[in-house]
Amino acid sequence: MPTKKDFEAVAAAVRAERPASLLTSYAKGREAAAQGIAESLADYFAETNPRFDRDQFMAATGERSSRI
Repeated sequence: MPTKKDFEAVAAAVRAERPASLLTSYAKGREAAAQGIAESLADYFAETNPRFDRDQFMAATGERSSRI
């Protein structure tokens, strides 16, 4: 089962892939991809760990969760 340390490492990796600016279409696409990956990972982590905090994970990736 993934641990908090694992969640933190994954969130940091996703956050590192987010562009610093959204001025180009490439950056906007990269941001959308990072958001999609973060959401998919959050879904998986929530299924595998009942104590997983989706909102905390999404904040650590640099984005709020768009799912309820």
